[in-house]
Amino acid sequence: MALLHCVSSYPTPAASEKPAGDLHAAARLPAAIGLSDHGSGLVSAVASVVLGSCVYERHLVLATTATRFDRAVSSTPSELKAIVEAMEHARTALGDGVKQCQRAEAVNVTASRRGLYATRTLRAGDVIGPSDIIALRPATRLAPSNFEDLLARWSPRNRGRRAVRAGRRRGAERRVTRTNVLITAASRRVPLVKGFKAALRTLGLQGSVIVTDVNPLSPAVYAADVPTPSDGDRAALPGRAAGDL
Repeated sequence: MALLHCVSSYPTPAASEKPAGDLHAAARLPAAIGLSDHGSGLVSAVASVVLGSCVYERHLVLATTATRFDRAVSSTPSELKAIVEAMEHARTALGDGVKQCQRAEAVNVTASRRGLYATRTLRAGDVIGPSDIIALRPATRLAPSNFEDLLARWSPRNRGRRAVRAGRRRGAERRVTRTNVLITAASRRVPLVKGFKAALRTLGLQGSVIVTDVNPLSPAVYAADVPTPSDGDRAALPGRAAGDL
């Protein structure tokens, strides 16, 4: 069984075909849908394909000189052939709903897509930062989706402004900012101190947990990476003066 949309006007005036309403409603039913065309033929037929039509009904005459009463809503065999070919063209052009690289565009994949390039000359051992990378055409082995993976890696050799190559994180630590945690009036907060120490290790951050307390014998002071005798006499962070705290 098939449900066909039609307009009871012979011929149907231009812009009065309006198959969308009936075909959308019919698509909810367990039946094939289609168009019984009383219009000019081509435009409404192609539109029906876009809406999911798989059946097309049209009056047929054998010659353009026919004087039958339904000539205005009929097509000759050659006219019907052109309509059917246009409908098939529309159907294949719509595709199957899956976005993928087609055979016709495969030859242009590299030229059309972007790859990652260096914005400056990279010296061996340079740590790569966000401003050192740009996405340009043509594509390279490193896609723009690899941008985050390159950050903080190092250049294995001298490179000009061209495709980026990066090594592992060896040597990057020389330029990583230290993250230090200062806990004052720590007293017996040993779990807090240990928690921050574990967090630094888990996150891979370089830094120390520094503790101060009025009582220099407080348990938390000796659980820290850098114990200090009191709040009034703070120890310096590694590599810094005490006044920098």
